[in-house]
Amino acid sequence: PVSSVVWAGQEGVASAGWDHCIRLWDLESGVNKSTLTGSKVFHDIDWSPLSQLVASASSDKFVRIWDTRQSESSVVQCTLSSHKGWVVAVQWSPDNEHQLLSGSYDSTLRLWDTRSPKLPLFTIAAHEGKVLGLDWTLPKVLASGGTDNKLRTYSF
Repeated sequence: PVSSVVWAGQEGVASAGWDHCIRLWDLESGVNKSTLTGSKVFHDIDWSPLSQLVASASSDKFVRIWDTRQSESSVVQCTLSSHKGWVVAVQWSPDNEHQLLSGSYDSTLRLWDTRSPKLPLFTIAAHEGKVLGLDWTLPKVLASGGTDNKLRTYSF
């Protein structure tokens, strides 16, 4: 199954799925231009119009940053590895090309700066259950939902 679809620039769409693949599609021709292969199921992806990088959320507990402009051998730019459960949601900052938000079954949201990938900038104990979704459309407001049936917002 396809688990995530996101616009990737003017001419393309990126999709991710349970087949461990991220696919880049040409909208005009409908052709799969490129396939990036991971090690586990992809739950979510997001494309940054600022950096033109793709972030992926996976059941291997990692967030990966993919540079689809590079050759196949060096596509993964970095791996973010602080979550303790499946990562199920990612979204780039609307106004900072280096910042990324991730949500996980470990009940947390983590804000990352891709220039310092070893640890998140901060961690929010977001829910009493698993995080299932998040949004970062407004520059200084985060939103998330989880299995605790709560919608939460965070201003910073």
